[in-house]
Parts: sequence; structure tokens; C-alpha cells
Amino acid sequence: MKQARKGEIIILLAILLLFVLLRFPTLYEPFGRDQGIFATIASGLLDWNIPYRDLWDHKPPGIYFLYALAFRIFGIKMRSISLFDGFYTLCTLLLLFTLTKELFDRRTAYLAILLFTMLSSGIFFLGWWGRGQPEVFMLLPLVGMIYFLRPVESREKEVFPVLLAGITGGIAFSLKSTIAPLLLLICLTLGLEGWLDSKQIRKGIVRILLFSLGVIIILAPFFIFFLVNGALEDLLFANVTFNLATHMNHPLTIGFVRNLISLTKYISSGRGFLCFG
Repeated sequence: MKQARKGEIIILLAILLLFVLLRFPTLYEPFGRDQGIFATIASGLLDWNIPYRDLWDHKPPGIYFLYALAFRIFGIKMRSISLFDGFYTLCTLLLLFTLTKELFDRRTAYLAILLFTMLSSGIFFLGWWGRGQPEVFMLLPLVGMIYFLRPVESREKEVFPVLLAGITGGIAFSLKSTIAPLLLLICLTLGLEGWLDSKQIRKGIVRILLFSLGVIIILAPFFIFFLVNGALEDLLFANVTFNLATHMNHPLTIGFVRNLISLTKYISSGRGFLCFG
């Protein structure tokens, strides 16, 4: 038993070492266009320049505050984002390992983090352009959201898992607003059991409210920050008006609707990971 446990630890350490080795060259990669915009707004934020009002972009505000945090920790330089990205992605890897191990088994977990290590290194996909992007920082809260919504044998006290799932979902939304349909789908899924069983309607409504509250807990401070600094209108214009006018000018395709319906059926059937035991 001890030998098996030792072997598992060695495998995990070997994957972590591979992660560090593949990440090391990224410390010397320059910014791309997006990273340069985020860094400019983040450095301005540290000087109390308000995003959207003083320095304009149309991404949700979370990415600028994360860049500002990285600059505060490591200093205002390009290498700081690579370092922060590496540590952040390492946390994602460890949480992914924990989640996969619980949902499946250790071997599957090792395979999952090995693939994640290779694909997140930039060798096979995007490279330097994918470093420090909102999609990268979304992964940790998304994996966390799945972790809190994972099926368990006993879920007598669902308050905190659902609330924490909403909080992690709110963090992901603050980084990339395109996650909104997924959050809406999760809300519908959380209440689905209640709507199918009249005795469970109240339980389903409570789940939806708890998840929504978690999202609000994250988004409310952003609204307050921009309201206090007189930039709430700028925030709404950049993230709602501008994005809708620029990126939502194509109707939903039949294929997208079909896939969304299929995903809803899969989750509601109990085979998906967003169901409750």
C-alpha cells in the first residue's frame, strides 16, 4: 500500500516538474496585443485611472484587476504576467486533479493533468498569444464551479456548495461575459428537479437563488466601485451596449440551438456532472 502511494506521489511530482519545465521559457515571451491592452489599463488602475472612463477597452473588469494584482505582487513588467499566469495555472491543474480523481479515479486524474500540462504550455496551441488571456484565468473558477456542483452520495446541506458555485461562476463571468449562457443553463438545471416534482419546487427555487446570490456577491463590488468613481455608465456601455452592437449581430444558428438542447437533456438526465445526489 505504501509502495503504491509512493509511486502515485512520484507520478504527480513528475507531471508538476514537466509543467514547470514547459512554463519556464514563457517568462521571456513578450506581450501580444490583448496582453498589452490589459497591462496598460492595469498599470493605470494602480495609479487610480478608472477603466472604461480613463483607459478604454470592452472586456469585463476582472482581467484588469487580476493584471493589477500581478503587477502589485511581482512588479510592473511583462515577466510578472507570465509568473502570475504560471502560478495561477498550476492552481488550476491541482484543482483539476482533485476533481477528476473524485469523479473518476487516480489514473484518469493523472491523464487529465498530463494533457492539461501539455496543452496549457503553449507548445500545441496558441503559444505566447494565449498567455495571460481571460480564458486562461477563467479555467480555475470554472473548475471550481464544477467541483462545488459535483454529484456526491449525500448532499443534505446544499447551501454552501451551491453558493460557492455561484461565487466561482461570478468570478468567471467577471473575466469573460460569454459565460452568461452557461450560468443561465446551470440555474435552470439547479431548479429542474424541483419543477419536475411539485414537492421539490421550493428546493429548486432555493438552489437558483443561492447560485444567483453567489454571482451577485462577486459582481456587486465591481458595480459599486464604478458607481462610486462615476464610471458606471462607461462600464455598462463598454460591456453591454458596445459588445451587443459589435459581437451579437449574427442570429443563433440551428446547430447552436440543437447542441444547447442536447446539453440540457444530458445534464437533466442525471448523467452530467451538474446533477445532485
